[in-house]
Amino acid sequence: SLIRRFLRIVEEFDPDILVGYGSNRRDWTYLAKRAELNGLKLRVGRDGSEPHRSLYGHISIAGRIALDLYDYVEDIPAIKIKTLENLASYLGSEAEVEKLEEPDIPPLWADPEARVKVLEYSADRCRLIMECFDEFIEYACQLSNLVCIPLDHVCTAAVGFRVEFYLMKCSRAFGELIPKRVEKPYRPYAGAVVLKPKPGLHENVVALDFRSMYPNIMMKYNISPDTYVEPGVEVDPDEVYTAPEVGHRFLRKPDGFYRGALKRLLEARAEIRKMLKGLSPGSAEYRVLDARQKAIKVITNAVYGYCGWIGARWYRRPIAEATTAWGRELLKKTLAYARRVGLEVIYGDTDSIFVRYDEERVRRLIDY
Repeated sequence: SLIRRFLRIVEEFDPDILVGYGSNRRDWTYLAKRAELNGLKLRVGRDGSEPHRSLYGHISIAGRIALDLYDYVEDIPAIKIKTLENLASYLGSEAEVEKLEEPDIPPLWADPEARVKVLEYSADRCRLIMECFDEFIEYACQLSNLVCIPLDHVCTAAVGFRVEFYLMKCSRAFGELIPKRVEKPYRPYAGAVVLKPKPGLHENVVALDFRSMYPNIMMKYNISPDTYVEPGVEVDPDEVYTAPEVGHRFLRKPDGFYRGALKRLLEARAEIRKMLKGLSPGSAEYRVLDARQKAIKVITNAVYGYCGWIGARWYRRPIAEATTAWGRELLKKTLAYARRVGLEVIYGDTDSIFVRYDEERVRRLIDY
């Protein structure tokens, strides 16, 4: 009767989106099996079909979007234990009913008087799911629109695939042919500078970091698969940028594919941020534009990592290697200057440094 009632609700309400937490991994499969045991079909698709596992691993429902918020929480490093309660707390909501552990639920459900506890717990989880969904949906829609991956797949897709779909979207505008995907062996390369932190509990510390360091390095030095100069090819040294340590060369002109694709993203984000200053944070337009700039930031910062991903269509190890080499040089110069002006360096990592705060000296470092 529960499953029949659920199917009637879906049919009558006819939702575009069905959202859950952990639903891709377990809930839909479990519901389908329970329906089958009771001689029913879980016909929740708009064409009367049942949920099925798609080619990419997520649950697909014909005519509807099946969203699993667990896929969203996996992209938030600050949430170490990926529970619904922790996601809700991160987004500003709190559970109102004591959490039930899975082994506790069957005996409670079997007792008619205690069953209400399960119902209250389930209702509270539904409330949390909807509150998290309200916070998440604008971002998910904007990310889906930006990279042209369907909404029910964009959060299950690996970051590399999101970047790749964005690059494929850009390829026509830049006259770039889309390469075939070719299997490649993994070859490690030197990464970022990470300093050993000074031991102890520190106070009066300021953290300074570079804005979009790797994307800006790639744009400045025109790092791209189509500007890379193969070893042994003779070229005027004044016509190329040469990466420190590794010696990889990239043509200064014309603009490479990556420079064009990144420029689009950075310019779009800068324009959106200008527009946000004139809007009320509570307005619908603000929410949509803020979600858009966050989606752009995620893709922009992921382009560098995509370059060194062996599954990438536009894979070129020298691109990732050269980008980190310029990044190391930049951070080392920054650390040297910080020490030269008398700042005590506490820690440094990739694109940021932590120093003992001194207003005048910190200002000189920022202006460096």
